[in-house]
Amino acid sequence: MYSTKLALLNLGRRRSRTAFTLSAIAIAVAMTILMTSAGLGLKAGASAMYAQKVDYWIVPPGSGVTDPIINSEQTMLGDVHQNIGMILANPGVNGASPVLNEVVYASASGGRDSVGDCDGSGETKAILGIGVIPGAIDAPPVSSEGFTDGDCGSTHEAVINEKTSRLLALETGDLIYAGESQRSLQPFEVVNVVALPEYSLYPIIVLHLSELQELTGNRDHDRANQIIVSGGTRDFLESVYPNATVLTNTELTAHNIYGDKRILATTVAVVGVSVLICVLFISTTMVISVNEKQREFAVMRAIGISDATIVKIVLCESVILSLAGGIVGALMSVGTRAIILGFGVPLVMPPLLLVAGVALAVFAGVLSGIFPAMISGRFDLAKLVG
Repeated sequence: MYSTKLALLNLGRRRSRTAFTLSAIAIAVAMTILMTSAGLGLKAGASAMYAQKVDYWIVPPGSGVTDPIINSEQTMLGDVHQNIGMILANPGVNGASPVLNEVVYASASGGRDSVGDCDGSGETKAILGIGVIPGAIDAPPVSSEGFTDGDCGSTHEAVINEKTSRLLALETGDLIYAGESQRSLQPFEVVNVVALPEYSLYPIIVLHLSELQELTGNRDHDRANQIIVSGGTRDFLESVYPNATVLTNTELTAHNIYGDKRILATTVAVVGVSVLICVLFISTTMVISVNEKQREFAVMRAIGISDATIVKIVLCESVILSLAGGIVGALMSVGTRAIILGFGVPLVMPPLLLVAGVALAVFAGVLSGIFPAMISGRFDLAKLVG
């Protein structure tokens, strides 16, 4: 308690320096939390649409959030129509559908001007395409109203969300042109505009699975990114796809966070930079503070205060500074998240992430306080006054 009181008094003496260092720590912590939240938001976005109605996910090993951009045979399931038939034939399965996620180009017009660009309101935009078998499972977007059930492959129907509707100025009954490239657009009739919150993260177009496969070159190997299943058992699903991974909703979240090396590497890099920033600012502040108090520490030693107590004072000062910065950073991230969400950017910020951000700052505080604490007990009163 004595060490804590002295540490607080020391921090109060240099308020400008303390405020500057605290602000630097807070910004580093806030950026770490927000960057991690953005990664979690991307991972959660795809699964949020199905979470309430889906019991199991069948995913290929190595799949991740960037699959719609870098889809390959290694990150996709094959022969999905044949295998989905086997899954649906099981009496314990209530419903199931393959899901193909691909980035596609979309336009409100199929015409092109003299330079090859889509004309007028038909400006081409990159959006997320989702291919499903409508009616195969009671979970959006598979059960979206307006679709013809099944997957005959020639309906030319599309369901879009409100973001796509606003982006391309489209309503139910309009034609939307979609394709793998800007030069291969095909017409689809908008049969429904979905207003569900789960569809609000990105501009989305939902097509029949076989039609999206045809657009994106996945028809030959009958590929999809995952299969969603209601009912059934893990053992049965693993027997159908022995080389894939079968996950529950809870397991999928953990798999997404820890299994995607791209997001994990980014998070580690951000955390490392944040720790480095915190250590640099705190250690610089503490070294300056210790040097300013050389005479004070030497006098404390002379009157019998132990070196251990002096070290505790310095460490307490470092930890208090980092703890305050971490708490302010966590609060900043919560406030900033509310602003960012207003622009439609998905951020997932569980309470544990806020706690981890504060713990990160405290760790940096302890780490950066070690060297200043070591030199704090080396001052000789005779030399200082001589």
